[in-house]
Amino acid sequence: MRPPKAGTSGKAQFFDLEGHPNIASVQMHPGGGVHEGAYYKFIMRDRSEIKVIDPSNYNPRTIKQGSTFFDAQGQRIVYQNGKWIKVD
Repeated sequence: MRPPKAGTSGKAQFFDLEGHPNIASVQMHPGGGVHEGAYYKFIMRDRSEIKVIDPSNYNPRTIKQGSTFFDAQGQRIVYQNGKWIKVD
């Protein structure tokens, strides 16, 4: 576990994964602030990100290139025209 980044809410918990071939770290944020709902973020070794969110209360604010989103049921979702849409 490592401390949150400076300039953030300080609520997130970061866990570095040593020896995993694809995942570098995992972040768990309980919600509050910009992102109302809790979310999980997996930071991959190639610097892409996978986020597991609740689309009913997650405000994306900005979306980094290389980010992929899933809901809690494992359905891939994308943010288009101000709302989350399931991807087939």
